[in-house]
Amino acid sequence: MKIIETIILHGDPIKFSIAFSEVEKAIKNSKIVIPPKKKGNGVKPIKTKTVTILKNDGWKEEHKMDLEGMRAKPLDAYKDFKRYRVGFEWETGNISSSFRALMKLYKAVIENQVELGIHVLPSRAFYNYLTDRVGNITEMLPYLDIYKRVQLPKNTCIVILVVEHDKLDEKVPPIPKGRDGMSLSRRKKA
Repeated sequence: MKIIETIILHGDPIKFSIAFSEVEKAIKNSKIVIPPKKKGNGVKPIKTKTVTILKNDGWKEEHKMDLEGMRAKPLDAYKDFKRYRVGFEWETGNISSSFRALMKLYKAVIENQVELGIHVLPSRAFYNYLTDRVGNITEMLPYLDIYKRVQLPKNTCIVILVVEHDKLDEKVPPIPKGRDGMSLSRRKKA
């Protein structure tokens, strides 16, 4: 995959260069070639591919946190680098899920459970070929100014990485879609 944009919502990513290099490597090594079929590809296998690469670098998958007043699902990946801790979220749900994931990262930073939060979202071009209504950067952009106004502790950072597929190829099979939640209900209607 390609990282086509890095959006810094808070902080200085330079302080977290080792974590960023591991995340960038995992994303780039998650080669994604998809057929150019609108809404034709699933998203969870894409996340799983990247998280598996992170696990091989010592990241913990499905890291549970105890966030005050919030029943948050676990972080997709987490790593303690000794000098700082990183929470990683990869968007596989709809735009509401995108907001929840970003809020989870903010709350984790505010409650001193991570110092760096990384949220991965597909670009609009990538979104066109993914399952219907997956959260994407185009839908999030109008709200990012609100997130930037939140006061965070010093020496913390929150970043959005915008990603895209490596290549389109009509000859490859589509990435399988999920069989739970909204993906299942949409299949029944079809």
